[in-house]
Amino acid sequence: MTRKWRIITWSVLVACFIVMLLIAFWPTPVDAEGGPGLREWLAWAHHYGLPRWFDYAFVESAANVVFFIPLGALITVELPRRLWWVGPATGAVFSMIIETVQIWMPDRVSSIADVIANTSGAILGSLAVVLVRRGVDRRSAVASAAAVGAASGAAADTSTTADYGRPRPR
Repeated sequence: MTRKWRIITWSVLVACFIVMLLIAFWPTPVDAEGGPGLREWLAWAHHYGLPRWFDYAFVESAANVVFFIPLGALITVELPRRLWWVGPATGAVFSMIIETVQIWMPDRVSSIADVIANTSGAILGSLAVVLVRRGVDRRSAVASAAAVGAASGAAADTSTTADYGRPRPR
């Protein structure tokens, strides 16, 4: 990775941490104002066929998963491939710190379910990077093999004589 991309990745990672800290340690839940509207919309959507399991708790948990995907992905991008697991581990530790601090925040709720959802998001982010890298590696290997094959084929075609000393037809 070039220096420019490392600086961009680290800048986005730092910005990600700052946004996460602001949301996590905001004195009131960030969904306090939007929560009632979302509940009304979900009630309306349930009336028109949205499955009942798609409720406020599901949306909140899914948001926690999505919230940590960038963290897992960015950390995994920055580290050597063999350390892919550091992204999910960082997500888990960061989530545990957040939930522990929220115990002492009067208007916030600390939950092990949030730690699980957040860690799941970090895992998904890391796995996305691992899978993309694997795909890029396969394409590179195929391109390299094709280049080697073309080069060796071209070298064989440069000979001017075939068997028995006769020139090869072109």
